[in-house]
Amino acid sequence: MAKNFDVAPEFPQNSKSKKSSADNPIKADEPSFPEQLFNQRQVRQMCGGVSDMTIWRLRKNKILLEPIVLNGRNYWKRSELVAFFTKLGAGK
Repeated sequence: MAKNFDVAPEFPQNSKSKKSSADNPIKADEPSFPEQLFNQRQVRQMCGGVSDMTIWRLRKNKILLEPIVLNGRNYWKRSELVAFFTKLGAGK
């Protein structure tokens, strides 16, 4: 006997596993995008056109946070760069 698949089956909802909207920090109307990453060339330009060596020195002296390394290339998160430039601008 063949089943009729014209109508999608209904699955029972488990009330214990269903999370309320208050448990979810992301609002329904808010898109969920991954954080923007900037490569080393872009960061050098943001720092006024400094060299790769200057970026290396900033990292070595713990002034600039360590990057995320993907396929041997350095990337920084936008939020970390904003914090870095804010701290740099405040003179702290």
